[in-house]
Amino acid sequence: MVSLKVSSFLGSARSYASAYKYTILVAIAAILFLDVLIQVATSGPKPSREIAKAHSKEQIASVKKNVNDPMAIELRLLRAYPYGDTDPEKNIWQLWETERHSNTFIEEAKPLVTKWSEENEGYGHLCLSIEEAEVKVEQIKDTVPEVWEAYKALPHRRHKYEFLKYLLVYLYGGTYADIDVEPQIPIKDWYRPRMMFGRVFVGILGDVNEEDWNKWLNRRLTFSTSVFQSRSKHPFLAKLISRISYIALHERKKFAKIDWEKAFQDTDATGEPTISFTGPSIFSDTLIDYFNSIPNAAVHVVSKSFKSPIDHSDAFVGPPVPESQQFSYKTFSQALAPSQVENVVIYPQISFQGPLVNDEKYARYQKLFFARPHGFLPKWGYKANLGLAK
Repeated sequence: MVSLKVSSFLGSARSYASAYKYTILVAIAAILFLDVLIQVATSGPKPSREIAKAHSKEQIASVKKNVNDPMAIELRLLRAYPYGDTDPEKNIWQLWETERHSNTFIEEAKPLVTKWSEENEGYGHLCLSIEEAEVKVEQIKDTVPEVWEAYKALPHRRHKYEFLKYLLVYLYGGTYADIDVEPQIPIKDWYRPRMMFGRVFVGILGDVNEEDWNKWLNRRLTFSTSVFQSRSKHPFLAKLISRISYIALHERKKFAKIDWEKAFQDTDATGEPTISFTGPSIFSDTLIDYFNSIPNAAVHVVSKSFKSPIDHSDAFVGPPVPESQQFSYKTFSQALAPSQVENVVIYPQISFQGPLVNDEKYARYQKLFFARPHGFLPKWGYKANLGLAK
């Protein structure tokens, strides 16, 4: 018996699988070369526990612009924006195609956006259009211009939307939430570790412990980019931004040949486009790689009150993992409680997705339910692609 049931979005996807059609051959080809690109971008030197240990001051000070080297971009970000090891800023960021008060802003999202303000007294809250967000982050063109160049080179508005999430939180810190996400409790009441300080907080998005997992997900396990929190200038986000920048700059000619409107119709069960290189897949790849780069990483189950932080009642199903790799999808799959690697806290799937369908064991973890997407966004989501949207 598989102990972890597939979440409700996967159940909906299965029900309408017969209507699901894969995109044209150009998108399939794009999948192959983008996977290679992400693998290239995630190879090479890694950051250690502290930036000072991974990169000497001389390295950071002397690195020159080199758009063909993601590590060079990363080092220039670290130099331009020194990281301060303190709590995440009390900012809330939200983003959509149009301004919050425009006539074209999604009506169903308005009360959810308002709720983020009302339930988080003392927090700065901005819901921005893409153009407004660009103004907030364009300072980066004067410090690390290749990142701004990469942003402008992104081939589709969706790519820019995703990239802006990371840039906003990297530069200013705080909590990001998509406009269809409803907060369940105030941010101040989200679970916080007591043994080690938390600086980044992410939740599990997709975790399918079944043989056909790759039929439904781009990765065996992914972390959510619909809601996440971080201290500004955190090195994980610097690494993520550098990798996306490298791909955008290195492959712009290939991107120009892809029909992205058609390519985005092929999504996995979480709603992520199969050939996206700015969404949960690269976010998850980079975070796992970041963990593996930390020598003797401190790992902690945040609270002993959760007797079984990882549910091992069933064997893990998924791709093989090298024995030398300390962290992988297996580290977090079927998690029922928070865990922590250094200053990054991983919430279980319930935290940012809500309780799974027909799974009674999750009832006792209700206090870990912090926010939930409603899934009504009309573009870029699996519901629209499967004909389920209104």
